[in-house]
Amino acid sequence: MMNMITYENTKTICDLVQNAGNEHGDHVFIRYEINDVIHDVTFRQFAADAMAIAAWTREQSTQAGRPLHVGLMGSSGHHYLAALLGVMSAGSVAVPLDIQANLDTFCDCLTRSDVDILFYDWEHRSLADGAKERCPGIRTFISLQHGRHVLCADNIIRDYAGQSVQSESSPDDLALILFTSGT
Repeated sequence: MMNMITYENTKTICDLVQNAGNEHGDHVFIRYEINDVIHDVTFRQFAADAMAIAAWTREQSTQAGRPLHVGLMGSSGHHYLAALLGVMSAGSVAVPLDIQANLDTFCDCLTRSDVDILFYDWEHRSLADGAKERCPGIRTFISLQHGRHVLCADNIIRDYAGQSVQSESSPDDLALILFTSGT
């Protein structure tokens, strides 16, 4: 029997991710192409990937003694969405960032939102490299694409596979800091 996603059982992002994975299981959540190969990710697999990121993020937050602020810079895709929802599921704060911003604006957003960790798109690594020099508060940089010589989302998902978190957040906790062209 399928569990319905209801207001009563879905109060946090963590609840939403886990309930969607359970309810929609093997249905395709996202489909993407890499090197002319189409990849399907089911709701169940996506929820597991987001929970792996959540488990890693919770571990990092525990070490820091507080919920972390995690910047995300890249195009919306499988790893970006898993990181976004995983970070919020862990009770930390996600900060999506504009890949079209110049370095000054980018670093200003990172600094004003107190970003501790930055997930970045390899295609826009020049912004991440600039942030490494100008934003000393960022302690960890993680590539959204697979990389041999850099920390990457794939490795976190692999290393924390099968782990999950229970929501310790309340529906009123800060989950997201958004920057728009008007802020």
